Amino acid sequence: MSNRQVTLTAFALATIATTLVAPAALANDWSSHGLNQSHQRLSSERSGATFGGQRWTFTLPQSTGSVSSPAVADGLLVFGAIDGMVRAVGATDGQLRWQTMLGESVIAAPAIDRGKVFVPSLDGKLYALHLGTGAPAWDKDLAGLQLGSPVIADGAIIVAAGFPHRKIVKIDAANGATLWESPADIL
Repeated sequence: MSNRQVTLTAFALATIATTLVAPAALANDWSSHGLNQSHQRLSSERSGATFGGQRWTFTLPQSTGSVSSPAVADGLLVFGAIDGMVRAVGATDGQLRWQTMLGESVIAAPAIDRGKVFVPSLDGKLYALHLGTGAPAWDKDLAGLQLGSPVIADGAIIVAAGFPHRKIVKIDAANGATLWESPADIL
């Protein structure tokens, strides 16, 4: 066997081995509700402090009403509420870290990716807030009630703009620019 054949054989074996071994999946890769395709809501991946017997409560102001489902990342639990406020509390201690008022009620769950929180609001806008502080990064007027939670995909956000213009919009997560949108009312 020549040196060239040995090299090609070794290259072929290495290529086969790397294609048979699946890359490690990260929690950030699962952008749909329920965490993964089977919607088990349980990841074997763990980061930060381990969850133990710690229990905490966070009491909302009485005028607040119902709350969106939370999103959790980097030790913060983030949720919106009927009062239009988005709040972040410590995931391990329940202490309020920040709160930011939006233009209207929030009933859909926010999404978190790359240090930003993406929050749909009933004022027809999608808001991007900085995860660490709650400070606004940008907002996007989608001209329709935002009832559905955004989905993160490859550095972009996909949202369903609701009544009255029902459409799907893909937005650049970094700056809020529209990447594409479906024609209105085809859903």
